[in-house]
Amino acid sequence: MRMVIRARALALGLASSLLLPAAVLAGPVSNQGTEFWLTFPAQYLQTNPSLPTALDLFILSQSGASGEVSIAGLSFAQAFSVGPNSAVTVVVPETAMLSAADGVQEMAIHVTANNNITVFGLEYEQRATDGYLGLPVGAIGTQYWVASFTADVNQGATTTISDTEFAVVASQDATSVTITPSQAVGSHPAGVPYTVSLNQWETYQLQGDVLGSDLTGTQVVSNVPVALFGANACADVPVSYMRCNMLLEEEIPLATWGSSFVTVPLATRSADTFRYLSSANGTVVSVNGGAVATLNQGQFFQQELSTASYITSTAPILVMQFSNSDSYDNASLGDPCEITVPPVPDYGTTYQLAAPATGFPANYLNVAAPSAEAGAILLDGAPIPAASFTAVGGSGYSSAQVSIGTGYHQLSGPQPFGVESYGFASFDAYGYPGGLVFTNLPTLTPTLTPTITPTPTTTFTPTPVCEIKVWPVPFNPKYAVGGVLKMDCLQPGDQVSYYTLSGEVVFQATSSGGEFDWNGANTQGVPVTPGLYFYAVVRNGNTAARGKFILVRN
Repeated sequence: MRMVIRARALALGLASSLLLPAAVLAGPVSNQGTEFWLTFPAQYLQTNPSLPTALDLFILSQSGASGEVSIAGLSFAQAFSVGPNSAVTVVVPETAMLSAADGVQEMAIHVTANNNITVFGLEYEQRATDGYLGLPVGAIGTQYWVASFTADVNQGATTTISDTEFAVVASQDATSVTITPSQAVGSHPAGVPYTVSLNQWETYQLQGDVLGSDLTGTQVVSNVPVALFGANACADVPVSYMRCNMLLEEEIPLATWGSSFVTVPLATRSADTFRYLSSANGTVVSVNGGAVATLNQGQFFQQELSTASYITSTAPILVMQFSNSDSYDNASLGDPCEITVPPVPDYGTTYQLAAPATGFPANYLNVAAPSAEAGAILLDGAPIPAASFTAVGGSGYSSAQVSIGTGYHQLSGPQPFGVESYGFASFDAYGYPGGLVFTNLPTLTPTLTPTITPTPTTTFTPTPVCEIKVWPVPFNPKYAVGGVLKMDCLQPGDQVSYYTLSGEVVFQATSSGGEFDWNGANTQGVPVTPGLYFYAVVRNGNTAARGKFILVRN
């Protein structure tokens, strides 16, 4: 048995929610929960036995919790107890790491608790680490697009060691997963759907090891909610730079993608690599007001950014931020890691974090906050100086990089703000969002269906679900196209309402179907004041969509 001599409590996050009156919004789903289905995809294992490795789960509770971490396939079960505003570490067996190149294993990690917890996973290997923010069962979905990275030959190797890969985790029996690879992988042709059947506790991993292959843009659709993990076993970022590191994130489902993002450069690095993955044909992606790409469904665009930026799109996208390989700028500390950039509507007002005690000497937070609240963001009870923040274009937001010490930290603010957590070591890095609040995630009622035997097919085409979205967020009538906030996928007769934080209806109308535009004025035609607003769409007496957005004027 490996002797564990470190108690890392790696940057744990907790996002709180803002509530509308009960009749409008019962409360959004967040990264907090009492049940999680997780895994650790395959990682490139170095041959040096002196380099430590570990599969760690970091568990945080705001009010205290007890529970269990279990892996049926390994007959593993470990109880845990975490006090209020603190974190504990559960080390799972290293044999829980997935090994199948194209196959099913009984390696799902099940985390349960008697009270809300936040869970982070750290796939630690000195000089090859990354981690992820775990999502509870209420926040996983049935439609995803994979975000991985290019398979590359690196570190003097003669064959690729940076497998592009993803893993699916089943939370229920009789789970049917239809996968449409973006590129040919093994026996699976590009663009041809195939189906995998999973039961509870099972995982499915697919790896591509052909030089230059990239599973980014692979579509994953399931009959019941599953968890999806996008990864690369050891990626050079950008391709051809050295050295490689694992890339890993638990991906957010399609229903939670956004159309506005504030990005903050990673501290000490000269630039970061970004990818924008599209959910719809003809999606125009803009950075700081200038269009950079027009993408079809499943396509992505990659670019490097060196300054804080405001990214917007005409349809929902997924934005991933990558720390570059150390040779990119000859960094003494740092290497690749992957971070899901939180969409602006998914910001929270409080976060709890604990930086690692060992392994990473440099730990940071990236903060994106409404410019008017820049001096009001508290870190451990003291305001982050307003002078630390820099305005990000016409977004209405400002950004800051904050160095933090090891141990427990708290952040809070009067309005929703975004946080990324990351750290650097010699040839190593980790990173992930500090927390997420999913205002647009629909309530999913699991429906069990008979197990389906995996059968490749060339005739199945997943039908995209038209999900109600609003954009741009934040909404600034001065800069928005046509001066309006857009809402799509409405049906004739849908009632659209906009509310203040106190529940006052400022505008209400009945849609004729399709796209609905609002110019930021109340029912009397008077422009409403800047601030946080909520929207709700009622269809046939039931709430079809709900969410929040920031309205700014400058």
